[in-house]
Amino acid sequence: MKYAQFILIFAAMLCATACQKIDKTDPIYANQSCTIVYTVDNSESRTLLKSESEWDALLNQFCNYAEEGKSVTFHNLNSHITDVYTSKGFIPSKEGTTPTSITTSNREELKAWMRKMEQAGKTVNITYDRNSGVWSGRAYANANMNEDTTVYTTFHGVITSYSLTGIYIPSLPYLNVMALYVNADTTLLLVRNNYLIEAETGLESYQIGDTATLSGQLMVIEDLDSTPLLVLDITTTNPATVVGSWQYTCLIEYAMGNGLDYLNMVTQSIPEENGNNIYFTFNSDGTATRTVGNSSTLSVSGNWSLENGHFCCDLPDMSGDCWDIVWLTSSTMIITRTDNTNGEAIYQMMLEQARY
Repeated sequence: MKYAQFILIFAAMLCATACQKIDKTDPIYANQSCTIVYTVDNSESRTLLKSESEWDALLNQFCNYAEEGKSVTFHNLNSHITDVYTSKGFIPSKEGTTPTSITTSNREELKAWMRKMEQAGKTVNITYDRNSGVWSGRAYANANMNEDTTVYTTFHGVITSYSLTGIYIPSLPYLNVMALYVNADTTLLLVRNNYLIEAETGLESYQIGDTATLSGQLMVIEDLDSTPLLVLDITTTNPATVVGSWQYTCLIEYAMGNGLDYLNMVTQSIPEENGNNIYFTFNSDGTATRTVGNSSTLSVSGNWSLENGHFCCDLPDMSGDCWDIVWLTSSTMIITRTDNTNGEAIYQMMLEQARY
């Protein structure tokens, strides 16, 4: 159990479709769209954007989520990949001067930075510090696959509201926060990304009075009069890992656009073989299998490896050059690579957590 001096911090798809840079003066681009995959804490979603105004609304929503104490990560499935362009001698006009990290108290500056990063094919993560009023952003080319070694404890109880009273804060005489009532002797205040969760903000998927099973890091903290309080930090992240079984759900071929902000889709397909789904299983010992449907007789064995975000596998559909992992969560893996025989083509392969 971890002990800390208490410092009170208040908390206030489908396959992708083609997306090109929109010239709002040209009506032929009115129906262009692109797909964004994103996570808010551990919850993954996808959304289809069809205009600059929808982009602006989504970025504002991401900023709002961050202000609520949540960690937001997103990736544009249709943006170009800077490293691919650079290797072919192209220098995209908006790259080369924009840093891959940012700290700012200006929302519009943050949004402009996020657009430049997503257009470069990078995955973007943002958080917000309520004490300083500063957003922090980080962009990276390959998926973050750091293993989480934190020890988590699981509790079962009832979601409740806990009133922080008797703490002298002139501007906030009291504050109701979310908590988990375990028993008459144990109520756990809920913390996420270093913030207590205001009862008014609520906890996704739960209402006051709902039973819940929550896992997190248990801490004992002290309020200003040294009264001990139990806190459950639910900022838990499922370690992103390739190991497991995945369904091969989508393959898209793009053509490079000579420095345009977005790739031009050439073909897209939902892979099947003899009318059956295709599955890949990647084992922790480096072995792998490709299976058609549920038939073990239609399995092919092979090997896989991973280094610095580059994924290599010798199974059919994946063999040849290694892939870049641009998105990896417990439910979705997205990998890309250029065609060995046609340097102007980029392939994007999507795999979903297998549900046989």
